[in-house]
Amino acid sequence: MPDCFVVLVPIVAVYCYSLIRLESLADGDSGWHIAAGHWMLAHRMVPGTGILSYTAAQTPWTAHEWLADVLMALGYGLQGWSGILLIYAIALAGLVAAMALYLRRWLEPKIAALLLTGTLLGQFPFLLARPHVLAGPLQAVWTLALLRAREEERAPPMWTALVMTLWANLHGSFIFGLLLIGPFAAEALFAAEAEYRMKVVRQWALFGLASVLASAISPNGVHALLFPFQLTAMPVLAAITEWMPSDFATIGVFELVLLGGLAGCLLAGVRVPAWRLAVVIGLLHMALAHQRHQALFLIVTSLILAMPLARALGDGRPRFAFGAALGALRREVAPFIAILAVFAIGMTAWRLVVPANRPDSLNVPEAALAQVPAPLRQARVFNEYGFGGSLTMHGIPVYIDGRADMYGEAAMRTYLDLVETPEPAEWQAAQRQWGFQWTILPPGKPLAHMLDHQPGWHRFYADEWAVIHVNDQARQMLQVRH
Repeated sequence: MPDCFVVLVPIVAVYCYSLIRLESLADGDSGWHIAAGHWMLAHRMVPGTGILSYTAAQTPWTAHEWLADVLMALGYGLQGWSGILLIYAIALAGLVAAMALYLRRWLEPKIAALLLTGTLLGQFPFLLARPHVLAGPLQAVWTLALLRAREEERAPPMWTALVMTLWANLHGSFIFGLLLIGPFAAEALFAAEAEYRMKVVRQWALFGLASVLASAISPNGVHALLFPFQLTAMPVLAAITEWMPSDFATIGVFELVLLGGLAGCLLAGVRVPAWRLAVVIGLLHMALAHQRHQALFLIVTSLILAMPLARALGDGRPRFAFGAALGALRREVAPFIAILAVFAIGMTAWRLVVPANRPDSLNVPEAALAQVPAPLRQARVFNEYGFGGSLTMHGIPVYIDGRADMYGEAAMRTYLDLVETPEPAEWQAAQRQWGFQWTILPPGKPLAHMLDHQPGWHRFYADEWAVIHVNDQARQMLQVRH
C-alpha cells in the first residue's frame, strides 16, 4: 500500500471521529471562550477588563487567547456546537498530519502508527473544545522546524518565526516553544566545528530574537511574554483540576502510554542525544507536576524520539518523502483516496446539518440552566467555578469563571473558602458585598448543603449535576411574576 495512503488514513479517521465526539464539548470553559469571542466580534476590539463577570468587570484582564476565542465564536455562529466540533476536528487533523508525516519519515508504518496512537490516546482526557487543542498543530510544526534544522545543520528559516505569532495569539503555551530554541541551539553549537561556532551562535541567536519579536506581535504586546510566568506563579492553581499533579493512584491512559513508551525504548535500546533528552525530562517533569502539560509532553517527545527510535530499530535513514509518494500514485490507488475524500466531505456535511447537542456533564449544567426563569437570570448569581462558562453562554454575568489569572489569588481563595468550608457569617458578608440572590452549585459541595439549612434560602431546582438555591427576595420576585 502506498505511503501516502498510510498517512492519509489516520488523518481522515481522526477528523471524522472528532466530528462525532460530543465529549469534546464537556468543558465549562468553552462557554466563556465563545462568549468572549462574540464580545470581541461585536465590539471589534480585544477587551482589557473582565467582561462577562460582575465581580471583575473593572479588573484588568490579559485576553491571551483572544484569537482562539474569536475562532470559537465564529464556529459557534456558523452552526452552534456542530461548528465548534468542526473547528476542533480540523485542528486535530492538522496535528495528526504534521506528526504522521514526520513519524513515517523515519519509522516503519506499524511503529509510526503505534507511536501516533499512543500520543493521541495519552492526551484524550484533554481533547476538549479549548484553545490548547487549537495550538496543538503549532506545537508539532514548531518542534518539526527545530528538528529539521538540526538534521540539515542549520538554523530554522526566519519565516518560521511567524508560527510564533499565530501561536502566541492562540494559547499561552507558546512560551514553551520559545524555550525549546535553547536546547536545540546548544546542541548545534556543541556539534559544530570550532571554526563554525560563531556562525552557529549568530544564526540561532538571530532566529531566537526574531521568534521573541514575532511572539510579541499581539494586542498584549510584550506583556504576553510575561503572562505565562505570572500565571504559573499563582499558588491557588493547585486547587484547579488541570493544574494538579498527574495522579497514578489509579491506572490511567497517560500512565499506560508513558510506561509502555518507556518499556519500548528500553527494549529497543534507544539512545537520545543529551540536549534532546534534557527536553524530554523537562517536559516530563511539567507533565507530572501539572496534568494540563501531558499533551505537550506527548507531542514533543514523540517527535524527538522518532529518529533515535529509527536508529535503534534499523539504519536510521529517512524512509519516506510525502512529495515523492504523491508523485508515485498509481491509477489503482486513486479510488481509495477518492473514498477517503468523499467520506470526510460527507461527515462534514452531516455534522453541519445534524445539530450537536451539548450533553450535561460535570461542568455543563444545561438542564439546570434551562429551568432558570428570565427574571432570575437578571439577578446576581453565586456560581461554581466550573459552571461559569456555561452561564455566560446563557447571557448571565457570573461571580467567577475559569479565568483564575484575572480574578487573582485573593478572589480565588475567597471563592474556595465560601464553597468548600462555608461559614454562615462569611456567606452573609459576601452576600451583602455582592448582592447575589441565587446560586448554582454541584450537589455535593459543602455550600450547597449549608444553603439547604440556611435561613432565607430555598432549594429551587436540583438534578444529578447541579442544585439551584434562591433567597427570599428572589423567591418573592418569582412568585409575583408568576
